[in-house]
Amino acid sequence: MKIKVGFLWHNVSSGNLGVGALSISNMYLVKKCLDELNLDYEFITIGDNEVTDKDNIKLVEDQIDVKFSHYSFSVKELIKKPKKMISYHKLIRSLDLVFDVGAGDSFSDIYGFKRFFVQIFTKIHAVSFAKKTILSPQTIGPFYTKKAEFIAKYILKKADYVFARDQLSYNEGCRIVNIDNFILSTDVALIMPFEKNKSINSEYINIGINISGLLWSGGYHGLNDFGLNHSYKEHVKCVIDKFLDIDNTRIYLVSHVIATIKAAEIEDDYLAANEIKNKYYSSDDRVILIDKFTNPIIAKSFISGMDFFTGARMHATIGAFSSNVPVVPYAYSRKFAGLYNTIGYDVVLDAKQLNLNDSVDYVFQNFEKRDELAKKILESKVKLNELSSKYTNSIKAILNSYEY
Repeated sequence: MKIKVGFLWHNVSSGNLGVGALSISNMYLVKKCLDELNLDYEFITIGDNEVTDKDNIKLVEDQIDVKFSHYSFSVKELIKKPKKMISYHKLIRSLDLVFDVGAGDSFSDIYGFKRFFVQIFTKIHAVSFAKKTILSPQTIGPFYTKKAEFIAKYILKKADYVFARDQLSYNEGCRIVNIDNFILSTDVALIMPFEKNKSINSEYINIGINISGLLWSGGYHGLNDFGLNHSYKEHVKCVIDKFLDIDNTRIYLVSHVIATIKAAEIEDDYLAANEIKNKYYSSDDRVILIDKFTNPIIAKSFISGMDFFTGARMHATIGAFSSNVPVVPYAYSRKFAGLYNTIGYDVVLDAKQLNLNDSVDYVFQNFEKRDELAKKILESKVKLNELSSKYTNSIKAILNSYEY
């Protein structure tokens, strides 16, 4: 008998490669657990209809050796079209297990109540009607309104298992509710497979910079929505200029979120990087605009060839960290410090605290210590593996105890 497994808010072809990385990695880990227990299975990812490349699903199937189908939906569609809601409801009811990753960091009202509503709609449905719902490692909170906190409390109490991907999220969950089967783990994308990039010319100091299109735009409303203590645009320009002052450097502008529809262009990293290249460095061949990536494993494999990396998309920095590249994450929210401090890597640039000069200095102080950062990464992986094992061991316990 096949175990039917649904992966909610997973899309390997999302324009946000972080969502794609979570989707790939969670399937990879669950498959590994099922294989160890000699259990047969059917995988279905459930998420939006974004497509970075029409051949990407086949590519991912080859990359992690798993077959799966994708069910696309939108909450707006579920609300407006009863037939679609019935179809979605039947799917969720048919699944033996539902793993909900919450797009990583969307179980919070930090991005506004509209985005939070999209998450809680499907979470409430899953904990109410699915046979077993597991909230895979994700950020929990912060919750800025009592309404959001009340709803989150209900979901956490109703879920069969809840995994926080960092200590701050675990503390937040414990603050608002007392539940069994609430476990501290870590971000599943930290274990995503990759191929080491050996094509980069090692004669140079190769520096990767990920520029967030969302921060470049000032947030969704263009008003420094995340409360940074300096101009993000000035920070990026100063960092690039200062790297160019160092002999023998090559700067690679690496995008990790691309818009698959026009409405999402405000978030597009490639558009921001392209603007920077054309506006300031069009004649400087030391600043290299990297083509759009449509697959998270390919993106991580490219990043693995860098000598140093900094970026504002957390999963771009996770790609660097987990491929042993010295990295300075540029943090615009607590999720960065939460994740990295939990695994013992304390090198995080707090953009809400540091002024422009201090933020730039922080990057270069750590660039000079990049050999030390590389050692820190290796040391942190002991804790990372311990926390990752808590998730996989729990999955195996769930599989062993569940009657299908």
